[in-house]
Amino acid sequence: MGIYTSRYEIVLFVHRKSRKDKIMSLKRLLLLIVVLLIAGGVFPAVAQEKELRVPLPEGDANSLDPQEFNTIAESWTLRNVTEGLVTYDPHSLQPVPALAESWDISDDGLIYTFHLRHGVKFHNGADLTASEVVSTFNRLAIPPEFINTPTYATSLIIGSIAGYSDLPSQGGNAASLSGVRAVDDYTVEITLSSPNSAFLAALTMIPAAIIPSLAANSGAFEENPVGTGPFMFQEWVRQDHITLVANPDYWGGKPAIDRVTLRVIPERSVQLVEFLAGNLDYVLVPPTNLASIKADPTYQGRIQDQAILSIWWMPLNLTRPPLDNLKVRQAMSFAIDRQAIVNNVLQGQGTVAHGPIPPGLSAYDPDYNPFPYDPDRAKELLAEAGFPDGVDVEIRTWNEEVEGRVLAAVQANWADVGIRATFNRTEYTAYISDLSVCNLQIGTSSWTADYADPDNFIIPIPLSDDSLTGQGCGYGQVPQVEELAVQAKSLPLGPERDELFRQAEREAVENVMGLFLFHRGQTLVWGANVEGAYLDANNEVRIFPISLS
Repeated sequence: MGIYTSRYEIVLFVHRKSRKDKIMSLKRLLLLIVVLLIAGGVFPAVAQEKELRVPLPEGDANSLDPQEFNTIAESWTLRNVTEGLVTYDPHSLQPVPALAESWDISDDGLIYTFHLRHGVKFHNGADLTASEVVSTFNRLAIPPEFINTPTYATSLIIGSIAGYSDLPSQGGNAASLSGVRAVDDYTVEITLSSPNSAFLAALTMIPAAIIPSLAANSGAFEENPVGTGPFMFQEWVRQDHITLVANPDYWGGKPAIDRVTLRVIPERSVQLVEFLAGNLDYVLVPPTNLASIKADPTYQGRIQDQAILSIWWMPLNLTRPPLDNLKVRQAMSFAIDRQAIVNNVLQGQGTVAHGPIPPGLSAYDPDYNPFPYDPDRAKELLAEAGFPDGVDVEIRTWNEEVEGRVLAAVQANWADVGIRATFNRTEYTAYISDLSVCNLQIGTSSWTADYADPDNFIIPIPLSDDSLTGQGCGYGQVPQVEELAVQAKSLPLGPERDELFRQAEREAVENVMGLFLFHRGQTLVWGANVEGAYLDANNEVRIFPISLS
C-alpha cells in the first residue's frame, strides 16, 4: 500500500489482498488518515492541560486568609489568587495599578482617591465595588472572632488611616474605620490622620487584598480563599500541596497556565532533586548546589541570580535571663563571624548584615558596623556581665537545611567564647506559632520585604511592640526605634527621611534587640519548557506571566 498526501487530498494505492488482509489494512489506513489529518490541522488535537509544578519555599502555609498572612508560603499562594487596590512592578518594585486603575493624592498628602476598574468579578461571581473595598478595610481593622492570629501587617496598612486610634484594638469603641468611605460604586476615598510616604507601598501587601464580604465572613475563608486574581483556589491538602486553577474571566486576560500545584517540600535539597528529576518546573537553588548548577551547560540561559531585599536575623527575648543583660547580648553579637558564614555556608549567596536595612534601599548605610567579629571582646563582656564561665541558651528553630548549617556555625562561634547553645527544632508551622508570640529565648527569622521601603525593615520585622511577637520579646523596652520610624514615615522621600530610619536601625542594633547576620541572595533555575519566570527582589515569582511550551 502506498500513500500520497497534501493538506487537502489523500491518494491511496492498494495492492490486491485477501478479505481479512483488506480489513486489517483498512483499519490501519483509517488510523493513519486520522493522524495525518490532525497533523495537517484539518482536525484539531485535544489541547493538553498545562500544569505548573513548583515548591513552596519554606514549608506549608498556616492560613490562606490574607488578613492572617504571616509566611512566604502564603505569599507565593495568595499573590496569584488575590489582589489589592495597587500592586508592585516586579522589576522596579514601585506601586502600580491593580484593582484601582488610577488614584489621586491631595496636595497635603492626606486624601487618597482610588478609581476602581469596572467589570471586575470575584471568583465567586460577586462584583468588585467600592462597598467591598470598605468592608475589606473594616474587616482588617476589626477582625472577626474566627481569625485566630491577625496579620502583623495591620498597623502598616491602616495605622495611618483616620479613625485607627478609635478602634477596639487601640482602646477605642469604634465599629468601623472612619477614614475609608465609598464615594460611589467605583470610587473609594481614604483619609489619613497624618502623611505617610509609605502608604501606597504598604497597600501592595498581601493583607491589603480586596476580598468579597459574603465569602470573607463565612468562617471558612482561611481554607477557601476567594479573590479577583488570575488563579482561583481549588484545593489544600495540608503538608502536601495547594492547587490553583486558571481564572477564565480574569480582567487581565486568561492565564497561559491551566493549573498550578504548589508542593510542600521543606528541604531545599529535596526540592532540587525533584526539579532535576523533572517533577518541578522551577526551584530556588540551595547554596551547596549553586556551583554545580551554574557549571552545567544544560541550564545555560535558564538561571537568574537575584539580591533579595531581606534580613536573616535571630530575634532575642529581652525578658528571659540571661538575655535581659545587654552585655550578654553584645557578647553574642561580637562572637559571630558573619563573613565566614556568607563565604562558607552560603557560598557567597548573600551579603553580611550589620543591621536590618538591606542594600538596595536608600537608607542603607554601607559603613555601619558596630559589632565586628571579636571573640576576645565577647569574652570580656561576658565576664563584665557576671558570667566568666559563660552562659547556656536555647535556640528555637525549625527543620531547614541551610538555616541548620548557619546555626551550626553560630553555635561553634559561641562555643569558642563560652556561650553554650542547644536547639529546639520542630516543623515549620509549629515553629511559626511560637515565634508569633515570642514563646522562645532565641529565635530565627528570614524576613523578606513586603514592599521596597526601609519602613518595612524596622517596625514590622518586628522591632517594636506593635505585634504579639514584639510584645512577647519585650521590645517595648526600646521605644525610640518605633518613634524614629514613625517620624520618618511622615516625611517625604529623601535624605532627611533616610537618616531617621538609620537612627532607628542604630537604636535596634546597639540595644541588641536581635542578631543581624546576612541579607540573602537567591538563584532561580527553571525547566526548558518554562517561559517568563522571574524572581523579583521581594523573593516572589508571579505565575501569571509564565507559559509552558
